[in-house]
Amino acid sequence: MESKKMRMSDEQLIAKDIDIPIELLRDEILARLPVKTQLQIRCVCKLWCSVIDSQDFRLNPNIRKTPHLIYIHSENNGLTSDQCIVTLRNVDTFEIINHLCKMYGSYEFYGTCNGLMLMSQKLFGDKSILRVWNPSIQKSLLLPSCPLNSEPQHRLTYMLGYPSSDGDNNFKVAAFKCHPGSSLLGGSYVSIAIYSSRGHRWSSVIKRNDVLFPPSLTDRVFYQGAWYWITKTNLVSFDFNLEDFIFQELPVEVMQGEVTRFIFLLCEKLAILSVSSKCFCVWVMDKDRRKMPSWRPWLSRDTTHEALDKICDLQYIHSRIFYNERDSDTFIFQDTKKVFSYKFSTQQKQILRSPYESEVILDAYAESLVLHKGTDGQILTSYPSHDKTVVAWPTLEDHW
Repeated sequence: MESKKMRMSDEQLIAKDIDIPIELLRDEILARLPVKTQLQIRCVCKLWCSVIDSQDFRLNPNIRKTPHLIYIHSENNGLTSDQCIVTLRNVDTFEIINHLCKMYGSYEFYGTCNGLMLMSQKLFGDKSILRVWNPSIQKSLLLPSCPLNSEPQHRLTYMLGYPSSDGDNNFKVAAFKCHPGSSLLGGSYVSIAIYSSRGHRWSSVIKRNDVLFPPSLTDRVFYQGAWYWITKTNLVSFDFNLEDFIFQELPVEVMQGEVTRFIFLLCEKLAILSVSSKCFCVWVMDKDRRKMPSWRPWLSRDTTHEALDKICDLQYIHSRIFYNERDSDTFIFQDTKKVFSYKFSTQQKQILRSPYESEVILDAYAESLVLHKGTDGQILTSYPSHDKTVVAWPTLEDHW
């Protein structure tokens, strides 16, 4: 108790000497620094160390990190090859900001959230490990073995998310397993298990026969504590607060006509891009005081056959789009074989990545200090190793 009082008095003395309010120091100075710099300046004084290590600092909603794109590709044949290259890119220009690392092995990626990435690494046979990774500080957490077995005949996918109501570092991973045609009524059902970093364990498995299997990463987006995707008539989400699915019927004007639709984030709001033979239209979702959703048109452009031909092939494959905040009329499109930008007002298309290279993963990413310190029995490891050309292969003992 005495040492704690002495520490607090030291912090107060330092704050008095520098004559800067603690809120200003935290939100306007320290929070604006890159995460690697934040880790380095923890050693300056006890006050800075206390601020940077606090949960309020790591998850302060007023601290808005600059959004980037995390870009993963392999040098050989697809992401199942033995080497993946991870870079951070500018969301407006697609230029490389930072070469993060090289990873050796066979990986599958399930998306990013609050500076973390969820991925699985195949070991040998049917064995694999599930890892939550912070690319910006090169720290990772191996998750316990998922209670859902991954038999080849059953589809299995994962989602990483933060409950919007939690004010701490608690993140969750939802595992979904599809059982086609195996219920008592002859239909399919989905098994669900939830991992929580608070406690570092999986929950018991529940079964649902009234939901569809969630789509792949390319067809969904994370927003305010839930992953969202669209079906023919509904906006579907998996909420990490409720640990359940939510279905919302979309307005007729959003869904009418023969169109291709993409769901994405636009200026920190949920949006849908509709592409038809007549027009391009962007719809943005607003919420009232009761948190009831409503949709309004944000951008509309007439369509020509020439413009439609430039992106029409996207309706036949999994694809994602990202909004260019510097140019409100330009979007970045990504599918498994190419990345390009498209400006709707001028109908200009620019290839940002060659369509003849290997398969890629592209996702929105903002730096964070999550996983800087482990809790609740978590054992954090550096990943990849500090030598970016050498990565040790994990063993089953590391996982279990």
